[in-house]
Amino acid sequence: MAKVADVFGRAESFSFSILLYVLGNIQQAASHNIETYASAQIFHSAGSTGLQILQQIFIADTSSLLNRALFSTFPDLPFLITTWIGSPIAEKIVRGPGWRWGYGVWAVMLPVSFLPLGLSLFLNKRKARMMGVYPNSQFAGTSWRETAAHLWFELDFFGLLLLAAGVALLLIPLTLGATAVGGWQNPSIVVMLMAGVACLCVFPLWEGDARLAPKAFFPKALFRNRTVIAGVTVAFFYFGEFWWSAVSTTALTEGAVAYYMTVEPYFYSYLLVVQNQSITAAGHITLTFTFTSTVTAVCVSFAIKFSGRYKHFVTIGACIYMLGICLMIKYRSIGTSVASLVGSQVLVGIGGGMLNVPAQLGVQASASHAEVAAATAIFLTILEIGGAVGSALSGAIWSSLVPKKLALYLPAEAKDQAAAIYGSITAAANTYPVGSATRDAINRAYQESMTTILMVGVYMCVPVIVASLFMENYDLKEVSRSRSDICAPLTLAD
Repeated sequence: MAKVADVFGRAESFSFSILLYVLGNIQQAASHNIETYASAQIFHSAGSTGLQILQQIFIADTSSLLNRALFSTFPDLPFLITTWIGSPIAEKIVRGPGWRWGYGVWAVMLPVSFLPLGLSLFLNKRKARMMGVYPNSQFAGTSWRETAAHLWFELDFFGLLLLAAGVALLLIPLTLGATAVGGWQNPSIVVMLMAGVACLCVFPLWEGDARLAPKAFFPKALFRNRTVIAGVTVAFFYFGEFWWSAVSTTALTEGAVAYYMTVEPYFYSYLLVVQNQSITAAGHITLTFTFTSTVTAVCVSFAIKFSGRYKHFVTIGACIYMLGICLMIKYRSIGTSVASLVGSQVLVGIGGGMLNVPAQLGVQASASHAEVAAATAIFLTILEIGGAVGSALSGAIWSSLVPKKLALYLPAEAKDQAAAIYGSITAAANTYPVGSATRDAINRAYQESMTTILMVGVYMCVPVIVASLFMENYDLKEVSRSRSDICAPLTLAD
């Protein structure tokens, strides 16, 4: 999406993301089998991730460095409301018109909510054309072969294809390996892993060749920069750990009605089954992180604006985040109080709110004015890849441990139901009463699997703390002044 925005324009890339998102939601709402739902996830994920990244690139385009941390938190402000109203709405939809409308409603609401931004982009483009400052189309007067060749290099098509294929071919087998026929010895699993490694090995060779990738997505200059390397490491392990722990967090996404059900099924499932919470209560507990991190991020952004420093927020936030995950292990046990669950969520939210935006700001500050958009796109891309890695690995742990533990702990009369219980959250949460031998076995299987995921999450916090120490503590006021001497922040016309 970052490349599409550079080549075709911001308005076009936003519209393309909205289209993909709407298609994904329509397909999810209409799906009648797992194949249709899975294919819908491709469109939905591409659209929602594209929107998140484009928002941050748009903010980087149109704001000064000193104000950027504050502006970067603006897209998250709706979470202060949706955190509390999303879960009751979700429960009413599930019990009323049905879960399909939980997806279908966004196919209508998102395009409508995009109209003000879309109209603004369109009017600014028309104004730029009237002023004679909008560049002519780079495809004017070219043949289709010339256009295809131009796009091949401008989009770095093959380089990004190698990256996407490499990541996917590594992560899919990690999720499926434990449950595939033949397990890890399944030829398809082995071939995907080998192909993924090969793609990731070829990727840096392709990107480093100026003839093959003259418009490489990962410029060499940025990856010789210590702060950029440290910043993307923070992004990768923070967001990866964020998914590993299946924690308590909700991704910085477009809405809180049903999304947490799909991005964090493990913690949400844990609350429904082990803690016997309602849909509304489980949603509120899950989204406590989102609310707390949003409030913290806004406060930290104001502090950065007036202090002009960012690094200490990243380091302190990483330490608080790790402490919160440790407390989760302590308090995520059968019979723990809701206050303990919420308290650990709040602590993790404070740490997360101090981490993400300042780390992104540090990467942007280390890049030249012309490289800010590329640096932002790289940071967010690595962040999303970290999320994908964490999601796949936590999925691998969950799919490997829960079925085995259910088969081990379920009483004899319920052992033949292990697969059905694992495959249905409704069966796990509602079929067997609390206190029964079967429900106790289900709770134990869920609890032990969740603890394993959280322990790995703690280990993944360590690289975040270490990487934060290597980031240079720029004086953002000085950097902002030096850049304003060179040129003003990018405008839509630029």
